[in-house]
Amino acid sequence: MNKQFQRLLPLLGLMLACAAGPAPSPPLSGDIVELRSPSALLSPGEQDSLASAGVRHLAIPLGMADAPARPELPARLTGGIIPKVVVPETQRPLLADEAYRRRLFASVQEWILAAERAETSVEAVLFHFEGAACPAKVEGVSALKEALRPLRVACGAGVPAFWVSAQMGEVFEAFDFVVVFGQGCAWPPSGDPALVDGYRGQSHENKPAEPSLPHYQAVSLANTSWVTWAAGGVSVVSGIELGTLDRRAGVRAAGQIMDTPLVDPQYAYEMGRSLTLTGLTLERGDKITVALANYPFRRAAFGAWARRPAPGYLGRYLLPYTPGGGGGVIGFGTLADYLSGVVDGPVPVVEVLPSGRGHVLALTNASGLYSDLSDTGNYIEWFLPRGRLGDASIGEFARFRFLDGETEEMPGRAASIRFYESYLAPYETVRTGPILLNGPPAGTVVVRLALPGGEALETRFPTR
Repeated sequence: MNKQFQRLLPLLGLMLACAAGPAPSPPLSGDIVELRSPSALLSPGEQDSLASAGVRHLAIPLGMADAPARPELPARLTGGIIPKVVVPETQRPLLADEAYRRRLFASVQEWILAAERAETSVEAVLFHFEGAACPAKVEGVSALKEALRPLRVACGAGVPAFWVSAQMGEVFEAFDFVVVFGQGCAWPPSGDPALVDGYRGQSHENKPAEPSLPHYQAVSLANTSWVTWAAGGVSVVSGIELGTLDRRAGVRAAGQIMDTPLVDPQYAYEMGRSLTLTGLTLERGDKITVALANYPFRRAAFGAWARRPAPGYLGRYLLPYTPGGGGGVIGFGTLADYLSGVVDGPVPVVEVLPSGRGHVLALTNASGLYSDLSDTGNYIEWFLPRGRLGDASIGEFARFRFLDGETEEMPGRAASIRFYESYLAPYETVRTGPILLNGPPAGTVVVRLALPGGEALETRFPTR
């Protein structure tokens, strides 16, 4: 072989590679955060916080596979984009339809152009499958990947944890990666009421499932609720405000369903009257079961998972956001506090504010994490010299008691006054009514909060 021909070999190799088309996209790396909606944008500061915590991709939920929405992107993004479409069982045949693949190709082209204007890129398309059981086969996956090949985007499959098996590995082996949706993730993704009970009964995994494919493990940070309607049917809702779920609101607590620290705590309630919770209206006779994210368990479980030699483990797929706005729901602050690992529960801040002839205690949760639901475990208590306490009013709390130790006393003989709150939401502030004193406010405020992991947090604040 002459030297001139040897010099041409690298060039010939490059020409042959180009003729063969673009190389397959490699599996993704780094954590993924799913936004609340196609228009739920993050500020540059929020994006920088995610990037510093190892988040490399933003998934944008675009709805059903047969009619995906168009994503709205900000002017600046620090991570790549992953459009996500939900594929109910009835829509699986679309993947094998050539006309659908052409429409999807055109849509992805539009998404890529929009991402380029936002100075980022579309790195994958995620097909979020649902169904009561893992299918024996998903038709059209190879043709779908081949159709998207010129665009250089990866294809991912979202699956429920109870599908993970050797069979699932064979069914989804044509995908570049899978996302396993397990504990705490709201199911089904389409909201199909016919699947809610089945998914709920099969999604209480205490540890991540391990598929044989390159995979992400989904982590939900929002409280998830199941509503059993008195008129019939079941619905699943994520991230509702829980502050009014207490006895004074005409709600009967049926008690804690699961009380092991290895899973999310769950509580059941029955409506004795109409009640609205962040846009969800419940009527008399409706029942709601609430599951709260056990943050310390989630962090420990997924931290251990990341450290173990799990073949194909790519990272976490985080689901922190709720479908709508409103007070007391999960937002960016929850995600930021969870990823930082600095706190595993609320951060209480107490202010003593003058009010007429008395004082008001203002309790603020300065973190994105919330307390457990409890009738007795969440309270603020003001200790003062005996005889100092006068009258008081309830304010925004659920109830209050004058105490000497744990014994109820008359105000003039009490050593403390305790205000109870059933739930302290992210960044929530709760105020007492005016507390009348016979003397200066010098004393100690104790805040005790129950946490979803079974622990209790107690913090003391001197008052002057």
